[in-house]
Amino acid sequence: MIGLTGSPQGVSFPYLREGSFYLSGYQGAGVWFAPIPIFQWGFEAAAFKQLELTKTKFGSMVKLAAVTIVIMFICSFVFWSFIWKLGPIPSSAYPFVQKFWPFHATMQAFWAKSTLPDAAGNALVSQIIRWDYIGTGFLGSAAVLAGLALFKAPLTLFYGFVGGIGYWPHFVILNFAGALLGRYYFQRRFGEDRWRAYTPILLAGYSCGMGLVGMTSISVALISKAVSSIVF
Repeated sequence: MIGLTGSPQGVSFPYLREGSFYLSGYQGAGVWFAPIPIFQWGFEAAAFKQLELTKTKFGSMVKLAAVTIVIMFICSFVFWSFIWKLGPIPSSAYPFVQKFWPFHATMQAFWAKSTLPDAAGNALVSQIIRWDYIGTGFLGSAAVLAGLALFKAPLTLFYGFVGGIGYWPHFVILNFAGALLGRYYFQRRFGEDRWRAYTPILLAGYSCGMGLVGMTSISVALISKAVSSIVF
């Protein structure tokens, strides 16, 4: 729904997959482990527009994908083997895995048990789903949307608000501060047209820089974990 809402993060229906399985009346746990193709691949349409703008042939993209897959398979096995030998998984060597693997496993088991016949998870899900809360949220959102439409406010304001509810404060606050800085400082200094032409280049440079910093940090972490100190 990114094209509809205009939000870079997109606005989607929460728990669409889980709700479909639970409300379908299916009995068993097998469906929770099936590869259900409900992912959003709309960004692939933008890739064809990029090929058109950069005058890149479609065959070149196919060749790139083929070479990338081969390199990815080889490098993946090398890095997986290296990471697996560094220490037990989960362990203190991998704090994220040690913290969140039990959480994700618990949530997956919770949903899988919800469709088992005579399972305790089914009763728990029935208690969690509160239609009065869902209805209140729906009516409140509809009222806000109607108010914005009445005052002819941009709909991106509504979708930006909805999209920001589910994000962490450190992301939303910095994103909002950057938007204010660009709107009320850089846009006035460079002009609206010139600033809008600069922003895609700044975003591309920032993304590349973040990727380099992330890869460098991972490399340093792997090297530091691979070196063991011996006390003499």
